[in-house]
Amino acid sequence: MNNPELTSFEISKIVKELGTMEHGRLDKAFQISQSEYVLQFYVANTGQRFVRLLLPGLLFIVDKKPSVPDRPGDFTMMLRRQLRNSRLEKVSQHGFERVVVFSFSTKAGSKQMVLELFGTGNIILLDDKKIILAVLSHKTWQRGEIRKGRPYSFPEGSTDPFQLSSSELAGHISGSGQDSLVKALAVDLSMGGRFAEELVAITGLAKTLKPSELAAANVKALKAALDKLANAALKPCIVAGQALPFPLQSVKGDSKSFPTFSEALAELTPSLAVERRQAESIKKQSKAHTIIRAQTEQLRQLENAVAENSTKAELIYKNYPYLVEAMRQLHEARKTLTWQEIKKRIRDKRLVQINE
Repeated sequence: MNNPELTSFEISKIVKELGTMEHGRLDKAFQISQSEYVLQFYVANTGQRFVRLLLPGLLFIVDKKPSVPDRPGDFTMMLRRQLRNSRLEKVSQHGFERVVVFSFSTKAGSKQMVLELFGTGNIILLDDKKIILAVLSHKTWQRGEIRKGRPYSFPEGSTDPFQLSSSELAGHISGSGQDSLVKALAVDLSMGGRFAEELVAITGLAKTLKPSELAAANVKALKAALDKLANAALKPCIVAGQALPFPLQSVKGDSKSFPTFSEALAELTPSLAVERRQAESIKKQSKAHTIIRAQTEQLRQLENAVAENSTKAELIYKNYPYLVEAMRQLHEARKTLTWQEIKKRIRDKRLVQINE
């Protein structure tokens, strides 16, 4: 899949779609794998809806319940206890960060579920005082330690390029430490590679233009391009294997339209499930082959044992009268001889007849 992580701009579009679930009730939480989670909501006049989270940075809505394990994981069990029958009051994006906040009202007060969709990703549950009630992964950042019982600090807000004036935009780009315009847009303005490429395509500027060489006319063109992206109507589609909130000049290929951005993302996501199932199938096949090899070896050993014992049984059968006589003689010998004497006579082949 070509959308392993959503950009800040794409997250803003998903948050708008998540807004349609506000005032819904959180019913359950599921853990599909170490990186995949599902939140089940009930929304009035709509019915059940599901939020899929694939860490580190993918989030979208689906209408059908994904295949989930029979038993939820420990972390999702904790989420169920803390948020059972809670009401989703608001879904928001923290600044222009890749952070989504679900605000709930519960019988025990207001709580927030914070989804950090950067780095390795994380899920943090907060009480009304921003104290961490639970966290998926303990981490230490410069802003503080992410651990149960500690106060939570949001990441410092990234620059929102859509809120910058032309002079502010010029200052941010010219002061960039990047060696090209496209990198400055992607990193310093948090646009990500895809939309940095789109801004360059809209303006016609060279991707390799040095940020320090940006002219006033270039800044004006970039400001207009940002306004164009901000005001673009949502026309979700998949082009060249990429889920997009709307068609981009910089991405060419056949386009398939979708009613929502979530549906476009979901269209590509099954490939992850297929890959996971294939990996699990290979693992199971490997385990089965190991078992078959072990059982085959065990069967071979049993067959050898059967053949060997059959030979022994045949020899016993053929020599049964002699064996009976030998046992009789041993029994008689035991009356007058010690075992050491009997063994010596056998070695010397003298045990021909007990009464010799």
